[in-house]
Amino acid sequence: MAGENQKIVVVLDIPGQNEDQQNQVNEAVEEAGLGKPEGRLYHVSCVKEGGIMVVEVWESDDHRNRFLHNLMPILHKLGFPLTEPEIYPVQTIISGS
Repeated sequence: MAGENQKIVVVLDIPGQNEDQQNQVNEAVEEAGLGKPEGRLYHVSCVKEGGIMVVEVWESDDHRNRFLHNLMPILHKLGFPLTEPEIYPVQTIISGS
């Protein structure tokens, strides 16, 4: 697990979900004022065969946990399944031009 102040990558594989359901979550998060949480550097979601994949980069696990505290009631209300994320310490970030 990454250190308390180390950047992390979070990968969520969410089977059975589709683009419309992901959009519902994104809209609810925006409406709640959580669309740009402190400490989240990147959020990428994609539709793949059998579900949705979400990849995020966070300044720290602390930042992610604070966001999750507010996100969980939204996911519960929408009936979004909870999946266990894969979490990795960031080795390198290289930005494009």
